[in-house]
Amino acid sequence: EIRVLRIKPAERFRDHLDSTIEYLCLDYNPEFEALSYTWGNFEHLGPRSYPLYINGDLFWIGESLDSALRHIRGHVQYEANDLLIWVDAVCIHQSHEAEKNWQVKQMRRAYSQASTVIIWLGPSAENSDTAMDALQSMMRCNYRDMLADLSALLARAWWGRIWVLQELAIAKRVTIVCGR
Repeated sequence: EIRVLRIKPAERFRDHLDSTIEYLCLDYNPEFEALSYTWGNFEHLGPRSYPLYINGDLFWIGESLDSALRHIRGHVQYEANDLLIWVDAVCIHQSHEAEKNWQVKQMRRAYSQASTVIIWLGPSAENSDTAMDALQSMMRCNYRDMLADLSALLARAWWGRIWVLQELAIAKRVTIVCGR
């Protein structure tokens, strides 16, 4: 059994993060999302802490998690629907050692059984939207085959040369030619 957050939709990005805790038995293959993200400086929340309301009670979270949940909640598929998501920092009782140790052992199952694992890289910055568009375009392909093909290409002798980095770094423009 794991805990998940049911986050309610909101009209505006800055609206409160309102949620409830639910319990799911992984043996029944429930539908839920799981979040993979960096905690940031969670140890010392202080002035960089943000409110999350769980069952009406205030729970403080870090900036990274607040940003992730707000952006995901605003995603088109959750605009009108609740977001059912497993988040380790909240769904694992962090101050109860025995339970925390048991829940940490369940993490593999939570990530492997989630309908989708959402990877939060952070808000838009430094042309990340362009990079994400390119990545999503590549993901439409069979990415396992694509990664195997790319790995084989990067295993070619040219990439192992010591001068490769210098040649790439100082070039005004690079054209890579292979076959065709």
